[in-house]
Amino acid sequence: MKQCILCHRRLGLVKFKSRAGWVCKQCYALVSLNYTQTITNLDWPQLQALYHQQTARQTLEPQEFMITRRINQYILLDDTHQLLCLPNNVKFSGAELAPEYFQYHMLRQSYLEQQTRTQASLVCKNIIVQLKFQDTATVWQRAIVLVPKPIDIHSLIYATQLKVAHQLLATLHQIATPS
Repeated sequence: MKQCILCHRRLGLVKFKSRAGWVCKQCYALVSLNYTQTITNLDWPQLQALYHQQTARQTLEPQEFMITRRINQYILLDDTHQLLCLPNNVKFSGAELAPEYFQYHMLRQSYLEQQTRTQASLVCKNIIVQLKFQDTATVWQRAIVLVPKPIDIHSLIYATQLKVAHQLLATLHQIATPS
């Protein structure tokens, strides 16, 4: 009888192979970061670190999160519990990820990443708000993609998304440096 090397449950028909052994579907969802990367080349310490990191991230129950503020659908804020939620919609994160919750004090850095093309700088390649969170030893970097593909800088969409980016940065700066 084969067992999952992470949770020790009995393996069903659907199982996933790594260097260290077989992983069940539930554990694979965790260590593959919600099916966004493969685990075939991961060894035991890497799998164990990912598993513990992801299970620790899930200790916050979603019912504890109450939305007090939001910036469009990019960031949800719970000022009561001092929590920030990244809903991780595919449209904004570029990958199908589960919502992530961070405490305000974990936010270390946020900045705007904007690339322009060299046609007299009339085309913006993308607009991304980069976030850096840090807990004791773990660092998470996340990106909120506002403009994923080239766009004319004179368009209304560009102006709107740039305004949203500045609003995101102002709010993130506010929660990172409480008064």
